[in-house]
Parts: sequence; C-alpha cells; structure tokens
Amino acid sequence: TGSAGPSIGHGLSSAPTFIIAKTLDTVAKWRVFQSSLGGTKYLNFSDTDAAGTSSNIWNDFTPTATVFQVGSDLSPSSSVIAYCFNDVAGFSKMGSYTGNGSTQSITGLGFQPSWLLIKNMDSARGWQMFDSSRGANQLLFANSNSAESSESAGTSLSSFDSDGFTVGSGNGVNE
Repeated sequence: TGSAGPSIGHGLSSAPTFIIAKTLDTVAKWRVFQSSLGGTKYLNFSDTDAAGTSSNIWNDFTPTATVFQVGSDLSPSSSVIAYCFNDVAGFSKMGSYTGNGSTQSITGLGFQPSWLLIKNMDSARGWQMFDSSRGANQLLFANSNSAESSESAGTSLSSFDSDGFTVGSGNGVNE
C-alpha cells in the first residue's frame, strides 16, 4: 500500500508465533517476528545481530488469530512476501527459553522434535539448525553459506528428547 499498517490475513488457525517477511522489489533483509519479542522487536534472518527494536517493522502490532501488520520498513510501495507459522499441537512449536550457561533440558513441546532452529536473541550469534536425522552434534547456520559443522557432544545441542531437547553449554544456544 505504500504506507504502514495494512492488515494482512494469514490464513492460519491461530495467531502466528513466527513470521519471516521480506520486501521483494528492493534489496532488503529478511525480517523475523517471534511472539516472545512482541510487535516492536525483530530479528534479521540473514544476520547474526541481537534482536532490534523498531515499530517500523511490524507496525507495533502483535498478530491476531486473523491478521498481522507490516510497518513502513516492509511496505514502501513494494510487494512483500511473508511466511507465517503457528503452533500445532504434536507437530510444531515456536517459542523462547532463557539459557543458564550449562546443560539444560527444554521441555513442554508435547512431542519429540525432529528439526530445530535456534537463535540467541540477546547477542550476535548465528541461526543454528539441527535435525534428528543427522544427529544432535551436526549443525548448519541459516545465515551463512558455510559447510555443516560438527560440534563436540554436548556443546550446542545434546539430544532430541521425547518432550523437547537438551542444549549444552556453548555456541550461543545456552548463554
């Protein structure tokens, strides 16, 4: 629309808990909404930056069960693409946890995850991806073109558990 604040229907069964959006017509970063950050903070999917604050990304608006909004940073007379995700019981869960600096079990997912995307929101760390097929000690960085990395057992992700996962003590997943 060329102005901030258009309400956009997302078609999900509940409010999105994770959105990845990008302006298509200009060189721009992928912006990320995560529900624990709220409508004034964002992450950049292509960067390692900590969470930033701007009402111009999500229009200072928390998504509802039917719509989300984009601010002027995402809608200056341009087409925008957005991928919206919500929690689905037994299948997917987006959220946050607070690291404690040592091995820590994250529970309450309601299922054993097979894929994880983890980003430290407080410091400049990469977007780490893990999957159960390759094992907990193998990771890829979503914001990098680097090769797969093998971590020492328990450093990043220790295990995929029946109701969550266990993180180790390092590499930005538990600081």
